[in-house]
Amino acid sequence: KHCEFDGCIVLPTFGFQGQAKRFCGRHKLDGMLDLKSKRCEAPGCCVVPSFGFEGGTRQFCGQHKLGGMVNMRGKRCEAPGCSTSPSFGWESEGKSRYCARHRADAMVDLMHKRCEEADCVVRPIYGFDGGPARVCSRHRREGMIKM
Repeated sequence: KHCEFDGCIVLPTFGFQGQAKRFCGRHKLDGMLDLKSKRCEAPGCCVVPSFGFEGGTRQFCGQHKLGGMVNMRGKRCEAPGCSTSPSFGWESEGKSRYCARHRADAMVDLMHKRCEEADCVVRPIYGFDGGPARVCSRHRREGMIKM
């Protein structure tokens, strides 16, 4: 069975509560829920869970998580026992592996945009009006504003 949207061949995962899956995520109708994914275990909550106890399964959403639960979706810092999302890694690898607390001195922030000047690792805060932040305060140019 495919998504009911004309011409779509993706498997359906969305539908209304208590009914069959009818549409894919791209073509879902307002009010439809992801019927394939697990739900938060809090009564009445329809959010997909992200939090659980270390070594267990995801049970609750961020709003209903219990003390001691960790975010089990996405990557985590590779330092033993750390549950923080990683932002830092080796530039040559291009993969974030450690959080700010556990990074090596030569590691760079790979998750956040950096100044576009060569070899600058500072976050950009200046850009031209209507555009994105492109450079840090040290490399700002005439006509740029703080974003």
